[in-house]
Amino acid sequence: MVNQISVKKDVWFIAIPTTIAEFKKHFIPLFHCSTLMEDVLNPNNKMVLAGKDTTVTVMSESGTVVREINVVSQLVPLLNTNNDANIQTLINQLFSLEQGTLLYLSSGPGRGEEIKDKLSFADGFQLDFNMLRFHLRSRKAVNHRVNRNEWVTHFVPPSLSRLIAVLNLCVYPAALQHPGLAVPSQEQAKDAARE
Repeated sequence: MVNQISVKKDVWFIAIPTTIAEFKKHFIPLFHCSTLMEDVLNPNNKMVLAGKDTTVTVMSESGTVVREINVVSQLVPLLNTNNDANIQTLINQLFSLEQGTLLYLSSGPGRGEEIKDKLSFADGFQLDFNMLRFHLRSRKAVNHRVNRNEWVTHFVPPSLSRLIAVLNLCVYPAALQHPGLAVPSQEQAKDAARE
């Protein structure tokens, strides 16, 4: 509850699984390692967010380590196709899903204008208790020389946190290395979040 406003549980029970399904629909054409992807996206597996050294530890039911996955080096998107326009469309749609998730499905208040100013994934996100944590700051009333708004901490649900981590650690860096692809700029985040 924020300022006596709350969202009913059944709204989250629909919004979060629907968003996860949309993310996965757009990830499938980019990755051809479904078992590996399932292990990385499973919030029951331990993730250590450490940039290029981000790992996911898959545990058995008895608590023994089955395997450790280096997310960046082992979960590699396949972007070398002859259809760059289709891949670019997928990247744009994933960017829209990410921005919408950060703005509307994370805990904490936020407005579209503020999402443009969020820090980069490497600089502004931490994994706390299996949830991505980031900050937004409202600029409401700044033009009236009033600036009482502090940074607000946002938490992304665990299942969506994994998808955003894979997007930022695997898809975006690969797209930036590809001559025919681009990652949308943060200036486009407000409009992307609406889609």
